[in-house]
Amino acid sequence: METVMNAYRVRVKKCCASCGLKEVDNDGNRICTGMQLKVTQKFVCPKWRMSYALQQAGRSGGVVKLLGNKEIFLR
Repeated sequence: METVMNAYRVRVKKCCASCGLKEVDNDGNRICTGMQLKVTQKFVCPKWRMSYALQQAGRSGGVVKLLGNKEIFLR
């Protein structure tokens, strides 16, 4: 499976699950809105593009807290 990197140097697998054109219906089936097909999770269409959430993965701004006491461990 091919991988690509986002702007924050996080590797993203190129598949239907990481595509911005993916939708999920009420039964849990994936639908490719680019090709108007029901697809499997590892399907990759020629119109694949990274989802917005994965484009933002690795962007700083979060903190790591210690489990139990909520004390900030890393900024």
